[in-house]
Amino acid sequence: MKLFVGLITALLFSGTLLFSIENNCSLTQITLGFLVYIIPVIFISEIKNNSRFFISLTSSIIFVYVNVKWGYYSTFIGVLLAFFVGIPIHYFVIKNVRQL
Repeated sequence: MKLFVGLITALLFSGTLLFSIENNCSLTQITLGFLVYIIPVIFISEIKNNSRFFISLTSSIIFVYVNVKWGYYSTFIGVLLAFFVGIPIHYFVIKNVRQL
């Protein structure tokens, strides 16, 4: 199962990067979106109380607004890459470590 998920993750990640290269997206903006969202996606199950949920939702709304307002649309590709990498890390690493 891990091999299959790794294969799908690699295909999605590399396909998205190749799409970004072909469409001349900004690597800086992609990296910014990836770095901002990789940690929250990995530790998504740790958001259990209302204050953490409020802070994460508010910061996400502000992040989206600022990026749309300034025209930094390539950051959303970085967010997508963070989901592609972060969800398997959460499922196979973090979830298993918490059960020990």
